[in-house]
Amino acid sequence: MYLKKSCKMSRLITYKNFLIDLVPLIKENLDEVKTVQQNDYNSGKIFAYFDVLTLIQMQAKNFGISLKELGLEYELMDELLPAKSVSN
Repeated sequence: MYLKKSCKMSRLITYKNFLIDLVPLIKENLDEVKTVQQNDYNSGKIFAYFDVLTLIQMQAKNFGISLKELGLEYELMDELLPAKSVSN
């Protein structure tokens, strides 16, 4: 019984580590796409990465997973919108 429980906990830790590693990789890919010349293809990739990160963020909330631990504690829309300039 203990071995079965231990294996189950090990799998949970593996899944947790998988997510903790995956999210920064997705964010890195998003940052790379944002630095290249923008065209319809690259704009589509940006929105696809945004959709994936949004889905992970929503599911993490639904499952009680810490957004901070995943690096998704901020508003994802900020990843798409350019910085606002202040005008007088």
